[in-house]
Amino acid sequence: MSKKRKKIIYVDASIKKDKAILSLVHKINNNGADNVVITMEFKNEFISKSQNAEIMAILFGISYARFNSLKNCIILSDSETSVNNKSLRKFLEENKIRCIWIPREINLADNIKSNAYEQKEEMIKIFSEVFFSYIRI
Repeated sequence: MSKKRKKIIYVDASIKKDKAILSLVHKINNNGADNVVITMEFKNEFISKSQNAEIMAILFGISYARFNSLKNCIILSDSETSVNNKSLRKFLEENKIRCIWIPREINLADNIKSNAYEQKEEMIKIFSEVFFSYIRI
């Protein structure tokens, strides 16, 4: 009997002077050659606190999973506070996605410098839907 392989998505967020940056790495294989790397930037007026940005990064991971029809996903985040957020945990359960805290040192999405993904309108639309579904909780 074959085991279903889990889809691993690393997420992180950072706030710079005038913008918040959400980063995501979808680990496809162990050598890293085929990993998907995405960043999304927002004006800082939309996300002013680090914890809010970290929650947005997890929502970004959910959006990415939906956009790519990924099943059996685990989102890894280095924000323990966000991972343990009650309303976010409920939202993750509703979306059948697990989210686990990991140390910053092993987070592949930490300190991503480039925007290696062309932002597609459909991905942004799904991100918006996920975000607004979450804030209704």
